[in-house]
Amino acid sequence: MTRGQKVLKLASLLLGYPDEAMGQLLPECESALRGLPPCDGRSLLGRFLRELRAMRGPEREHHYVELFDFRQENALYLTFHEAGEGRERAQLLLALKEIVRASGFEAPEQELPDYLPLLLELLAVRPRAKDDLALRVSRRAQELERNLEQARSPYRFLFAAVRTVLPQAAERGDGPPAGAARSAGEDDVPYPLHHAQS
Repeated sequence: MTRGQKVLKLASLLLGYPDEAMGQLLPECESALRGLPPCDGRSLLGRFLRELRAMRGPEREHHYVELFDFRQENALYLTFHEAGEGRERAQLLLALKEIVRASGFEAPEQELPDYLPLLLELLAVRPRAKDDLALRVSRRAQELERNLEQARSPYRFLFAAVRTVLPQAAERGDGPPAGAARSAGEDDVPYPLHHAQS
């Protein structure tokens, strides 16, 4: 698994709801991050983790809900921002469902296929594809980074890290390379396929 893939996988895990289970996962994520070679993504995720660790559990949960559940501009659903609600979004969701399935995975029944943690994980484990999913996610990450910078949220560093390994970094050969999909047994980042089901 490349450095870029590991950054995306860790970002996927760390973007989940910060409940007790996430708290138990943090030491493994920190260990995996220490194992990464020096890079912008590693340092940005490190800043995110330091700021998140400075918050108490209930404060983390409140912050997350305020940011992502109560503010539509920060919603973690890609197609909502691309098309709003309605027929066009439904078509985009169907297309994403097919992309996930064609990559050998299924979105969990309780989650839409445009959920950003799921898409980050998918981008980390699939070969480079001809579709524009990485660019779409990168654009959304840029919007979220800007929004969360204004809110002074730790999550701004997570989205900044994601952007270092999506389309711009992929052009330098640092993103997920062609043929780089890995099975769960080959993954050294905790809990492979956390959001998607193979």
